[in-house]
Amino acid sequence: MVCKECEKTIAKNSNYCKYCGAKVEKAEKEEKKVSVINTKKTAKDDTSLLFKEVEVTESEAETGAERILDFDGAVEPLHIVFPKLFCTGQLFMVKKYKFLNEQGKKYKKNILIRVNIA
Repeated sequence: MVCKECEKTIAKNSNYCKYCGAKVEKAEKEEKKVSVINTKKTAKDDTSLLFKEVEVTESEAETGAERILDFDGAVEPLHIVFPKLFCTGQLFMVKKYKFLNEQGKKYKKNILIRVNIA
């Protein structure tokens, strides 16, 4: 920033000029620049969350279960193995699973799976 009185360069957050002592007016201070964020989602930054509920039997909950889940646009079906001794309502997260958009470009989404014991 430049002082109006002596025209020397001073720090941006100065209230007074360190060379001539002139008070720096608020109008003279530089305004903070605001960057505009593009809110349009592209294939690379689509991080929305998919939610899927899976039902298992009580015996599968005790011994562990295995499922193959298919999602629209997924590169391949999701093969998931649930551990032993899980309970109803337990959540499992699959991060950055690969999908294809209409143009054939790959992008990733997170998948949240809720297990229900029937």
